[in-house]
Amino acid sequence: MPLIEFAQQRAARTAAGLKVNALHHQRTLVTAEEQFVTTPNSDTLYSQAWLNLEKGPVTIHVPASGGRYFCVPLMDMYSNNFAILGTRTSGGAARTFSLVGPKPGER
Repeated sequence: MPLIEFAQQRAARTAAGLKVNALHHQRTLVTAEEQFVTTPNSDTLYSQAWLNLEKGPVTIHVPASGGRYFCVPLMDMYSNNFAILGTRTSGGAARTFSLVGPKPGER
């Protein structure tokens, strides 16, 4: 089921102008009428990106948090968080991460 749901969301978001391998930042809180997927908090601004690693690694730069809590959960199409970048796991300093997919033909 997650593969179908994520594929539908990816298709809807890219049709609405969201570019692959680019962050899209939510600028206002989502109301119940606007919600397109379940989110854990109704008082949190979210960002999202659909990443495609077929052509090589994708680099993510996370700026210093200035003492504020943040997290960047990385989720696969099965809805598994395979890593969480943020103050709890990697500290609050500016960091750069590279996401590397499997070699072509490997799964």
